[in-house]
Amino acid sequence: MELPVQLPAMSQVETCLSSANSWAFDAFQLTSATAGRPLSVLAYWLLHQSGLAAWAHLDHTKLARWLCRIEDGYCANPYHNRSHAADVVQTMHMLLTRGGLMPGYADHLTQLAAYLAAVCHDYQHIGRTNDWLVETQDELALRYNDRSPMENHHLAGAFSLLKHPDMNFLQAMPKATYDRLRKLVIELVLGTDMKQHFSIMGSFTAMHRTAPAMLSRKQSTLGLGRTSHGVSPSELSIASSYHAASARGSCESHSPKDGKNLQPSSDQDKLLSLQMALKCSDLGHLAAPLPVHLAWVSRLEAEFFAQGDAERAQGLTISPLCDRTKQGITKSQVGFFDFVALPLFNNFTARFTTAKPLLRGVMAN
Repeated sequence: MELPVQLPAMSQVETCLSSANSWAFDAFQLTSATAGRPLSVLAYWLLHQSGLAAWAHLDHTKLARWLCRIEDGYCANPYHNRSHAADVVQTMHMLLTRGGLMPGYADHLTQLAAYLAAVCHDYQHIGRTNDWLVETQDELALRYNDRSPMENHHLAGAFSLLKHPDMNFLQAMPKATYDRLRKLVIELVLGTDMKQHFSIMGSFTAMHRTAPAMLSRKQSTLGLGRTSHGVSPSELSIASSYHAASARGSCESHSPKDGKNLQPSSDQDKLLSLQMALKCSDLGHLAAPLPVHLAWVSRLEAEFFAQGDAERAQGLTISPLCDRTKQGITKSQVGFFDFVALPLFNNFTARFTTAKPLLRGVMAN
């Protein structure tokens, strides 16, 4: 199989790609081995290894061009960059193939949509939060009426590239099939907006009647303001109430004991489960070996501090955890783990039990 770019050390690349089929994956290593092309190389390889490229009659050359253009569109942010995108693609791959989504929850078209959503989910991310875009009346916030401006931009930009004939790798796909694919990709990427987090997780949990995730640390250890991934104090309060209510009326998940051959009860069940999977993938670094996880947290802190610097320069109120003169996210992870990460991974793996290695990784950190 011919990869989309010329690689300097093929043996190192092959070693990194082989690790893509395990829960232990280091996107930084792949970035180094591919000379800065982790996303296009990994995605191209997975789409061919999975058989999806052949199934969907994807144009190989146009696919390579599109992937490279998407990768080039990832800005050189400390956190929201092409290495992060590759990490998300790999975690989604594991949840599809080893986490219980296939085959019941993910037919071929759904698998393709999941991979493509992971590829473009942060395309052209500018390293600022949606709240910052709204507060500064950024063009993206105005264009999308303050509703998930960054996520809407990721999608619009990625699909716009397909308007170019030399990058439309989906040209052979029947229109009805393409419309289904596009709709699912849109729903998945929009679901990564943290403002949708508790709504999606609450609906998923209620549908499967999974036992609520128990808090592993005291609520009093929460940091002030926003957590490391942009969850506001009000959203944390909603989460706390949600857990309290769920704890009074929880019951066991109805998943098969071996976690295999799961079937969705409805189209809504299927969509919610896939949205949860992409959300888990978006936070996949939380399950990485501790040194890798800490490297990602440090990068996110640097990105937040850069936003704080911009706010200070513009005379704006500095967002919580964005002020480099105060405590950053490297010191404020506890609340995020208790109210967001652990409930997310615990509830997902209560249904999809073969994804438990991901939960164990989160717990270890």
